[in-house]
Amino acid sequence: MPRSSPGTPPRLWLLDFDPLVTGMPSQPFRLSWAESGGGRVRHTPDFFVRRTDGTALVVDVRPAE
Repeated sequence: MPRSSPGTPPRLWLLDFDPLVTGMPSQPFRLSWAESGGGRVRHTPDFFVRRTDGTALVVDVRPAE
């Protein structure tokens, strides 16, 4: 499983062995939207988890505060 950082939580590592997970690409897409003040915001999620039942999960990995 590709990891976006050494701080990837162990719970996320477990998804790599979950039989209900069919794929987990890292940095799968970029989101972009307009702010109310006219600026642009861009964000790239860390993982997109695909499941055998057709559902999906977008995952962001953030350091503990």
